[in-house]
Amino acid sequence: MSAFVCGGGVVRDGKGRKVRSWCDREVRMNAAAAGTEAAKVASEEGALAREPVHGLRANENGGIWVPQRARPRRNRKTSGMREMCAENLVTPANLIYPLFVHTKADNEPIESMPGCERHSVESVLREVAQAHSLGVRNVIPFPKIPEELKTNAADECYNPDGLVPRVVSAI
Repeated sequence: MSAFVCGGGVVRDGKGRKVRSWCDREVRMNAAAAGTEAAKVASEEGALAREPVHGLRANENGGIWVPQRARPRRNRKTSGMREMCAENLVTPANLIYPLFVHTKADNEPIESMPGCERHSVESVLREVAQAHSLGVRNVIPFPKIPEELKTNAADECYNPDGLVPRVVSAI
Protein backbone atom coordinates (compact mmCIF):
# COMPACT_ATOMS: atom_id res chain seq x y z
CA MET A 1 0.00 0.00 0.00
CA SER A 2 1.47 3.31 -1.05
CA ALA A 3 0.71 6.46 0.95
CA PHE A 4 1.48 10.07 0.16
CA VAL A 5 3.82 11.55 2.72
CA CYS A 6 4.91 15.15 2.96
CA GLY A 7 8.41 15.60 4.28
CA GLY A 8 10.11 18.99 4.34
CA GLY A 9 7.81 20.39 1.65
CA VAL A 10 8.44 17.45 -0.72
CA VAL A 11 5.68 14.94 -1.30
CA ARG A 12 6.89 11.33 -1.50
CA ASP A 13 5.20 7.98 -1.96
CA GLY A 14 5.78 4.92 0.24
CA LYS A 15 9.00 4.05 -1.61
CA GLY A 16 10.51 7.50 -1.11
CA ARG A 17 9.93 8.69 -4.69
CA LYS A 18 8.90 12.29 -5.24
CA VAL A 19 5.29 12.68 -6.35
CA ARG A 20 2.85 15.57 -6.54
CA SER A 21 0.26 16.04 -3.84
CA TRP A 22 -3.34 15.62 -4.92
CA CYS A 23 -5.25 16.30 -1.75
CA ASP A 24 -5.83 19.24 0.50
CA ARG A 25 -6.37 17.43 3.78
CA GLU A 26 -3.31 16.82 5.93
CA VAL A 27 -3.34 14.29 8.75
CA ARG A 28 -0.49 13.30 11.06
CA MET A 29 0.35 9.67 10.50
CA ASN A 30 0.56 7.28 13.39
CA ALA A 31 3.62 5.16 12.66
CA ALA A 32 2.70 2.41 15.06
CA ALA A 33 -0.86 2.03 13.77
CA ALA A 34 -0.04 2.27 10.07
CA GLY A 35 2.89 -0.12 9.98
CA THR A 36 3.88 0.85 6.42
CA GLU A 37 7.21 2.00 5.12
CA ALA A 38 5.64 5.38 4.37
CA ALA A 39 4.51 5.70 7.97
CA LYS A 40 8.02 4.94 9.20
CA VAL A 41 9.48 7.56 6.86
CA ALA A 42 6.84 10.00 8.01
CA SER A 43 7.47 9.38 11.68
CA GLU A 44 11.24 9.70 11.22
CA GLU A 45 10.88 13.00 9.33
CA GLY A 46 7.95 14.30 11.43
CA ALA A 47 5.99 14.72 8.24
CA LEU A 48 2.34 14.90 7.36
CA ALA A 49 0.50 12.28 5.33
CA ARG A 50 -1.84 13.18 2.47
CA GLU A 51 -5.13 11.34 2.29
CA PRO A 52 -7.21 11.30 -0.88
CA VAL A 53 -10.16 13.66 -1.08
CA HIS A 54 -13.44 11.76 -1.10
CA GLY A 55 -14.93 11.54 -4.58
CA LEU A 56 -11.80 12.58 -6.52
CA ARG A 57 -9.37 10.31 -8.32
CA ALA A 58 -5.71 10.79 -9.13
CA ASN A 59 -4.52 11.26 -12.68
CA GLU A 60 -1.36 9.62 -14.06
CA ASN A 61 0.78 12.49 -12.69
CA GLY A 62 -0.56 12.15 -9.15
CA GLY A 63 -2.67 15.30 -9.50
CA ILE A 64 -6.40 15.66 -9.10
CA TRP A 65 -8.49 14.31 -11.94
CA VAL A 66 -11.64 16.38 -12.22
CA PRO A 67 -14.16 15.33 -14.85
CA GLN A 68 -14.89 18.18 -17.27
CA ARG A 69 -18.37 19.00 -18.44
CA ALA A 70 -18.93 19.18 -22.16
CA ARG A 71 -19.22 22.70 -23.60
CA PRO A 72 -22.31 22.55 -25.75
CA ARG A 73 -22.16 24.57 -28.95
CA ARG A 74 -25.93 24.83 -29.31
CA ASN A 75 -25.72 28.52 -28.43
CA ARG A 76 -22.85 29.12 -30.86
CA LYS A 77 -24.10 27.56 -34.09
CA THR A 78 -23.80 30.63 -36.31
CA SER A 79 -20.55 32.42 -37.05
CA GLY A 80 -22.05 35.68 -35.79
CA MET A 81 -22.74 34.20 -32.34
CA ARG A 82 -19.33 32.51 -32.23
CA GLU A 83 -17.62 35.82 -33.04
CA MET A 84 -19.68 37.62 -30.42
CA CYS A 85 -18.92 34.99 -27.72
CA ALA A 86 -15.22 34.52 -28.51
CA GLU A 87 -13.22 34.36 -25.30
CA ASN A 88 -10.50 36.83 -24.33
CA LEU A 89 -10.96 39.07 -27.34
CA VAL A 90 -12.97 42.28 -27.18
CA THR A 91 -13.51 44.10 -30.44
CA PRO A 92 -16.13 46.63 -31.58
CA ALA A 93 -18.08 43.69 -33.03
CA ASN A 94 -18.64 42.48 -29.42
CA LEU A 95 -20.30 45.72 -28.36
CA ILE A 96 -24.01 46.52 -28.39
CA TYR A 97 -24.85 50.16 -28.99
CA PRO A 98 -27.92 51.31 -27.00
CA LEU A 99 -30.03 53.82 -28.91
CA PHE A 100 -32.68 55.81 -27.10
CA VAL A 101 -35.47 56.74 -29.50
CA HIS A 102 -38.64 58.80 -29.34
CA THR A 103 -41.39 59.93 -31.69
CA LYS A 104 -40.33 63.59 -31.93
CA ALA A 105 -38.61 65.01 -35.03
CA ASP A 106 -35.51 66.33 -33.23
CA ASN A 107 -33.06 64.93 -30.69
CA GLU A 108 -33.33 65.88 -27.04
CA PRO A 109 -30.78 65.28 -24.25
CA ILE A 110 -31.57 62.85 -21.45
CA GLU A 111 -31.14 64.81 -18.22
CA SER A 112 -30.43 61.78 -16.02
CA MET A 113 -27.73 60.51 -18.42
CA PRO A 114 -25.31 63.30 -19.38
CA GLY A 115 -23.91 62.86 -22.89
CA CYS A 116 -26.82 60.69 -24.05
CA GLU A 117 -29.81 61.82 -26.06
CA ARG A 118 -33.07 60.49 -27.41
CA HIS A 119 -32.90 60.19 -31.18
CA SER A 120 -35.48 60.67 -33.87
CA VAL A 121 -35.91 57.87 -36.42
CA GLU A 122 -33.77 59.80 -38.97
CA SER A 123 -31.04 60.43 -36.38
CA VAL A 124 -31.01 56.73 -35.48
CA LEU A 125 -30.10 55.88 -39.07
CA ARG A 126 -27.12 58.26 -38.95
CA GLU A 127 -25.98 56.82 -35.61
CA VAL A 128 -26.26 53.24 -36.87
CA ALA A 129 -24.28 54.09 -40.03
CA GLN A 130 -21.54 55.73 -37.96
CA ALA A 131 -21.43 52.81 -35.49
CA HIS A 132 -21.25 50.31 -38.36
CA SER A 133 -18.33 52.20 -39.91
CA LEU A 134 -16.51 51.90 -36.56
CA GLY A 135 -17.16 48.15 -36.40
CA VAL A 136 -20.12 48.07 -34.00
CA ARG A 137 -22.65 45.79 -35.67
CA ASN A 138 -25.19 45.38 -32.87
CA VAL A 139 -27.69 48.00 -31.73
CA ILE A 140 -30.63 47.86 -29.37
CA PRO A 141 -33.41 50.48 -29.39
CA PHE A 142 -34.83 51.76 -26.13
CA PRO A 143 -38.09 53.54 -26.94
CA LYS A 144 -39.77 56.38 -25.06
CA ILE A 145 -43.42 55.64 -25.59
CA PRO A 146 -45.77 58.65 -25.22
CA GLU A 147 -47.78 58.55 -21.99
CA GLU A 148 -51.14 58.50 -23.80
CA LEU A 149 -50.18 55.20 -25.54
CA LYS A 150 -49.19 53.39 -22.34
CA THR A 151 -51.65 50.86 -20.89
CA ASN A 152 -51.52 48.23 -18.15
CA ALA A 153 -51.64 45.52 -20.82
CA ALA A 154 -48.75 47.13 -22.80
CA ASP A 155 -50.84 47.27 -25.98
CA GLU A 156 -48.35 49.51 -27.79
CA CYS A 157 -45.67 46.79 -27.85
CA TYR A 158 -48.01 44.70 -30.04
CA ASN A 159 -48.68 47.56 -32.47
CA PRO A 160 -47.06 46.71 -35.85
CA ASP A 161 -46.91 50.44 -36.63
CA GLY A 162 -45.36 51.31 -33.26
CA LEU A 163 -42.08 53.10 -32.61
CA VAL A 164 -39.81 50.04 -32.27
CA PRO A 165 -41.06 48.26 -35.43
CA ARG A 166 -40.59 51.51 -37.40
CA VAL A 167 -37.04 51.96 -36.09
CA VAL A 168 -36.09 48.32 -36.73
CA SER A 169 -37.50 48.35 -40.26
CA ALA A 170 -35.70 51.65 -40.99
CA ILE A 171 -32.40 50.18 -39.82
